Amino acid sequence: MSDTRPIIPRNRKLRFWMIFAALQLGAAAALLVSAEFFVRWRISIMPYPYIDSGLPAGQAPRYYNVPGKTLRPSLLEFHIVYNHNSLGLRGPETTLAKPSGKKRILMLGDSVVYGVLVNDENTVSAQLQRLIDRGGAGRWEVLNGAVSGYDAWDYDGFLRNKGLVLDPDIVVLGLYMNDNDH
Repeated sequence: MSDTRPIIPRNRKLRFWMIFAALQLGAAAALLVSAEFFVRWRISIMPYPYIDSGLPAGQAPRYYNVPGKTLRPSLLEFHIVYNHNSLGLRGPETTLAKPSGKKRILMLGDSVVYGVLVNDENTVSAQLQRLIDRGGAGRWEVLNGAVSGYDAWDYDGFLRNKGLVLDPDIVVLGLYMNDNDH
């Protein structure tokens, strides 16, 4: 016959500390969830410079980053700078035609690859460029074609309508858990 009594320590001190630990974990979880909701709300009211893609309804993507725009949102007293070059890509200025002797990596994605809440030098694309340059392979140019708010169906449209014109040798797609696949 098995014992069906719940596993509750008989030692009062141990029981107290288990309950105390459970309450602390619950409070920490509630704090993290509250912080997540606050940051998402705060980000949602930040102005992002977009332009309509001009594509017919039902074709992706619906919008692009505004070319040549610098945005300086302030979030919780952190001052962030988002630079869009003349092609609407995040980061330094570049040419539409691939420079002679260079190869290109085009990074596509949503706010994670775009680098929401980080300055240009801390985006994934800028970090990859530094790693490549440090390794002595300076013949590569990393382009950040990410657009905040894009979903899985927007990446293909961006690549077909805007990305392939840049003549990338490698396309890196950064997917995140909130990308829809329908």
